[in-house]
Amino acid sequence: MTPLQSATLLCGLLVAQTVSAQAPAVVGEATLVIGQAQVVHASGQANPVVRGSAIQVGDIIQTDTGGHVHLRFVDGGRVSVRPLSRLQVENYAHSVQQPQLSAIKFTLEEGVVRSITGSWGEAARERFRLNTPLAAIGVKGTDFVVRANADSTAATVFAGAISVAPLQGACVNTLGPCASGTEKLLSEDMRGQMIELARLQATPRLVPAVDLMVASLPQALPPAAPGKAQAPADSTVLVAAGDKPLFSEVRIASVVSALGGAEASVAAAPTLGWARFAWAQKLSGDDFSQQFEAAMLKGNERLGGNGAYTLLRQATEGQATAFAPSSGKAQFQLASAAGNVIRNDGSTFEPVQLNGATLSVDFTQASFATRLQVTGPQLGQDTVQAAGSISSTGVFQAHSGNSALQGGLSGNGREAGYAFQKGVPGGVLSGVTLWGR
Repeated sequence: MTPLQSATLLCGLLVAQTVSAQAPAVVGEATLVIGQAQVVHASGQANPVVRGSAIQVGDIIQTDTGGHVHLRFVDGGRVSVRPLSRLQVENYAHSVQQPQLSAIKFTLEEGVVRSITGSWGEAARERFRLNTPLAAIGVKGTDFVVRANADSTAATVFAGAISVAPLQGACVNTLGPCASGTEKLLSEDMRGQMIELARLQATPRLVPAVDLMVASLPQALPPAAPGKAQAPADSTVLVAAGDKPLFSEVRIASVVSALGGAEASVAAAPTLGWARFAWAQKLSGDDFSQQFEAAMLKGNERLGGNGAYTLLRQATEGQATAFAPSSGKAQFQLASAAGNVIRNDGSTFEPVQLNGATLSVDFTQASFATRLQVTGPQLGQDTVQAAGSISSTGVFQAHSGNSALQGGLSGNGREAGYAFQKGVPGGVLSGVTLWGR
C-alpha cells in the first residue's frame, strides 16, 4: 500500500467515525520538491519537505527562494506552492453521510499557489475556502492561481470559477463563497483577467492578469547540490503540467522583437527601475518606466509594486541580489516620481505633483522613514508618509503612516524606490518614486 493510499484510508476512517484524533489527520503528500522548503506542524516542529513527505491538517508549507512544492491530496486535489510562499492546510475533510462535516480550508499567508480541486471539493463546493490576509476565495469546481501578501490579493482562473470577497465581518468564520454583496465572480470564459483586491479597496476589481501570467511560468530546475541526488528526470514535465506557461515561446520572441533598441536591453538599465504592465494607465510624469515583459525575461527580481507598476532590481546571473549596505544613516534625494488620483469610477485620472520629498534610512537599525507633499487640481494639498523596517534583502516593510507602501533598496544601498497608495475623498492617490544619494 502506497503512502497516499494509507493516508486515504486513515482520513476516511477519521471522517466516517467523526472521532477527534490525538494526532492531526494525514491528508496528502508532497509529490515534487524543487529547492528548499519546510513543513511546520501544528506542534511547532519544522522539517524539510522531501518527495513523499506526508501532509497533515494544520501543517504550514513554506518555500524559500527558488523553492517549489507540489502537493497531492487524498481526493485527488493538487496544490502547487511557488517560491517564497507560506500556505497552511487548516482543514481537509469530507463526509457523504454528514455533509455539514465537510470542510476544505487553506490560508495563503503570502506568495503564490495554484489549486486544482479534487473530488471532495467538487462534491462540497459550498464548504471550500482559501483565505489570504485580505480576501476570502470560494470555488465552484476549479483550477485557479492566487498571489497574496499583506497589502494585496490577486487571483485568476484556468477552469471553473471563483468568488472573491473582502475577508471581513461574517465572512471571516465561514466556509465557501462569501455572500457579502461586495464579492466578484471570475470564470474561465473571462480568460486574461484577474480579480484584484488591495488593502485600501472596499471591493475587488477586475484587471488584466499580466502579473499572474508571469507568476505561473515554470521554473528551471536548479543544479543538484554536492552529495544530493538530482531531481527526477520528469520533474520539468511535472512543473510545466502543474503550472502551464501562459506565454508561449512565440509570444516571448515577439515581445523581445517588438521592443527592440534600448527597451530590450534591460541589462543596461539602472540598478533599480520601474516596470509598467502593458494594460496599465501611465502615471502623470512617468518618463522612466520600462516595459514589464521584457524586463522580467532578463531575470530582474521584483521588490514590490502597486499592481500596475513593479519595482525591479537587477539580478546577478539569475540569482537574488546580495543586500549588504554599510552601517550608519543616509538621506536620499528624490530622482524621479509620478502619480495620479484615480477616481472611484476607475476611468478618471487626476495628475498630481510630488515635492517636499524626504527619505531617511538608518542602516544600523534597519529602518526607514519617508514623506511626500502632493498637490493636485481637485485634490488640493495632501501628504504621504510612512515608516518601518528594512528586511535582510533590502525590502521596505511599512509599520506606520497614512499610506500603503511597497519597495526597497538596491544591493549597495545607494538607490531606493517605492510605490505608494492612499485613500483620498472620491478616489485613491497612487504613485511611484525613485531615489538616490
